[in-house]
Amino acid sequence: RLNYGIQVIVKLLHPPSRWPLIKAVIGLIRNMALSQANHSPLRENGAIHHLVRLLMRAFQDTQRQRSSVASSGSQPSNVYADGVRMEEIVEGTVGALHILARESQNRTIIRQQNVIPIFVQLLFSEIENIQRVAAGVLCELATDKEGAEIIEHEGATAPLTELLHSRNEGVATYAAAVLFRMSEDKPQDYKKRLSMELTNSLFREDQNLWAGGDLGMPPDLQDMLEPDQMLDAMYSQGPPSVHSSHGGRPFSQSGGY
Repeated sequence: RLNYGIQVIVKLLHPPSRWPLIKAVIGLIRNMALSQANHSPLRENGAIHHLVRLLMRAFQDTQRQRSSVASSGSQPSNVYADGVRMEEIVEGTVGALHILARESQNRTIIRQQNVIPIFVQLLFSEIENIQRVAAGVLCELATDKEGAEIIEHEGATAPLTELLHSRNEGVATYAAAVLFRMSEDKPQDYKKRLSMELTNSLFREDQNLWAGGDLGMPPDLQDMLEPDQMLDAMYSQGPPSVHSSHGGRPFSQSGGY
């Protein structure tokens, strides 16, 4: 940061960089974004714009492949470029934007990029990790009223409600948090119905898991979702910013996206 390295790193997202390098740089930017001090230089050097550009390209490639498979009736296959799956680029860029969206100015820029519709579409992904990062970035964007309104307008309520039943606790928790934030301006009756739905969904299988178990989440979110505190926490002052273990650990290249 002090030696203008961020500027160089962001430039590596441009051509002629090939996909393996771009994938690695996306992971590096995500890790750098874990430090609040890097948010401003990343933003000023256009990291958000380039991450969104790469996301849109990778998403369009996967959608074209899906449409081709549907029309031909052939078996679905992954989309590769230079040996890199485009689904990995989708997950990586959304994961990086998730971390960057913790900061208010970054959220404003992301909203202006008209990328929220893609985040909502990714809630329908068959890949659990993509569902998680999509719900995670929506959770951060829903912190602001403007973001929550756009998310609702794009039809996120139905897929988020469905994801409450996900077997992945991270996916279900993010979905619950987004729905909660979207409900802040709703009538009290709506909030009560949502509260019952969240309670029934999140605690349906293993009460012990949620009652003091290690969910791989920070204490602020876990406390919000404790069974005894759920109803009070949901509709008193609201949850703090949600950062899952996925959002808080440095990316490991060996582990893949």
